[in-house]
Amino acid sequence: MSDTRFFLGDVRAERLAAQYAPGEDGKIRLDDPAGAESRWATGPKKLFRGAGGLVSTARDYLRFQQMMLNGGELTG
Repeated sequence: MSDTRFFLGDVRAERLAAQYAPGEDGKIRLDDPAGAESRWATGPKKLFRGAGGLVSTARDYLRFQQMMLNGGELTG
């Protein structure tokens, strides 16, 4: 999973998509901008949890899920 991290570096930050969330008024609002301004690129590098907080690509996530379906093995 070469594209999975807790925080992105400057090079990978440009690949990050913007994140949106529902606002209190029911409208969709920007929750975290894409790129170098994102909290995933600039945030504090102190909290690393296995229960959440990872940033990944769809490819890495699908490979992880396939490994789970295979009982813990992916490519041998």
